[in-house]
Amino acid sequence: MIHTLKYAIIADIGHFDLTFYDPDNQPELEDFCKRQQYSFLPGKDRKSIYRFTDRGFQKDELSERITFNPYDRIFSRKTMNKFKDIDADDVGFIVERDIIKGVVHIVDYNSEFVKLELYRALHNYDKNLQRLLLNNLFRNQDYIDWVEQQMNNSTSEDKQKYWTKRYKTIMPADEELRKQVENDREVANAFETFFLSDLLEYAIDMGLVNKENVHTERLKSIRNSVIYSMDVDASEHLDEIYEFDTLRNFVLKARGFFEAYEYLEDKVGVSN
Repeated sequence: MIHTLKYAIIADIGHFDLTFYDPDNQPELEDFCKRQQYSFLPGKDRKSIYRFTDRGFQKDELSERITFNPYDRIFSRKTMNKFKDIDADDVGFIVERDIIKGVVHIVDYNSEFVKLELYRALHNYDKNLQRLLLNNLFRNQDYIDWVEQQMNNSTSEDKQKYWTKRYKTIMPADEELRKQVENDREVANAFETFFLSDLLEYAIDMGLVNKENVHTERLKSIRNSVIYSMDVDASEHLDEIYEFDTLRNFVLKARGFFEAYEYLEDKVGVSN
C-alpha cells in the first residue's frame, strides 16, 4: 500500500536499542562512539544527553532542534528540514513525553523498510499502468506498433536511436530470438515485458494520462535508485543518503512519486 510509505514515521526507521552514557564505563563508550561515529549518547535518566569530544563526554542540552517525535512523518518537509540543522555525523533523539525513546540518523532513510516499501509501491504502480491500458482496450501489439512509429518518425537523432534500440529489443531481427521474445510475451500478462518509462510515454501519447501529473523524470529517478539499491553486487550506491542535499532530493522525488501514484490509482479506479 502506498499509505504505508507515504505516511511512514520516524519510529519506522529509528533505533530503540540504546546505549547509555555511564561515567564508570567511559573508555568502552569512547571506543563505541568512535566505531559508530556517534557524537552523542543519552543519559540513563533518558532526559539528558552527553556529547563525545576530544576531552571525553560533556553534558549537553537536549534541545528541540535535535529531537523528533516518534510519529513525525519522514516525508514531510518539516521532518526533512530538521535534518538540515543536525550535523551529518550526529544523531537526532526520538522523544516522547520528554523521555528519550530512541535515536535516528540521516542514513536511516536508506533502511530496508524504505527500500522495500518503495519497491512494492513501484510494482503496484507498474500494475496499475498496465491495468489502465487494458481497461482502455489497448493490447501488446498496439504498443509494439507505436514503438515502430516512434522509431520511424522521430525527428531527433537521439530519439530515433533510442526507439530503434527499444524496437529491436521487443522485435529482434533474428528469427529464433524473436520467437523466444514473442513466446515470453505470450506467457506473461499484457504489457508486463515492456519498460515502465516507455509505457508511460505511450499512455501519455494516447491521452490516457497527463504528463504533468505522472512526474516522469522523478519516477525514473526513484525507480533507478530502488533498482540499484537492491543490487547487492553493486560496488557503490550513488543515491545513498548521507547528507542533507541528497536527503532533500530524495524526499522531493518521493513526494512527486506519491502524487503520481495516487493520480494513476484514481485513473484506474482501484485502491492498493
